[in-house]
Amino acid sequence: MGNIPDSTIADLVNLVSDYANTDIITRTESSTNLTYLKVPLKVSYSHKNLKFSAGPYASFLLKALTKEVTTQEIPLLKALTFIDDIEGAKYAVSMLYPGYYSPDEETNTKKKQYNEWDYGFVAGISYTFDSKFFISASYSYGLENFYKREIEGYSTWRENHSFVRFSLGYDIGKSEIVSKVMF
Repeated sequence: MGNIPDSTIADLVNLVSDYANTDIITRTESSTNLTYLKVPLKVSYSHKNLKFSAGPYASFLLKALTKEVTTQEIPLLKALTFIDDIEGAKYAVSMLYPGYYSPDEETNTKKKQYNEWDYGFVAGISYTFDSKFFISASYSYGLENFYKREIEGYSTWRENHSFVRFSLGYDIGKSEIVSKVMF
C-alpha cells in the first residue's frame, strides 16, 4: 500500500474502534526454577522388605532462574490486516505493544527475593523385592516461605516447597573393594 498520512490512520482507527473490540489482551507466563542443596536427617525403620523413614531436612538455595514471556493480542489490529503493509507501522506497533509481533522475554537470575534457607520434613516408604530391585516414594513439606517479600492484602499467603518423589532402583550392595577401603 504506500504511505498513508497519520491523520488518516487515526481517523480509520477511531471509526473502526466505534464498532470493534479495542481491548489489549496481555498474557504473561512465568516459570521459576529454584535449585537447592537439600540435606535430610532421617530415621528409618525396616520390617522385612518394607522400610519407613522420616525426619527433618535443611536446604540452601544455590540458584534461582525466573523466565517471563509476555504476549499481547489486539483484536482490532488483527482485523486491520493492511496495517503491516504501511511503512513504519509495524515498527510503531512493536514499540507501543512489545509483545504483539513477537513475545517479550525477560530472564532474571537474582536470588535476593528468595530466602536462602529452607527447612521442613520428609517422610518416605520403600519396598525391596527379592531381586534387589526397589520402589520408593517420599513426600517433602517445607516450613519456610521461600519468598522474602510480603504481599499487601495476603497476610496468610504462603509459598512453600511441597513435592512428591517416586523412584525405582537396584541395590548393588557393598562391593569387596568398597568394604576393604571403608573398613
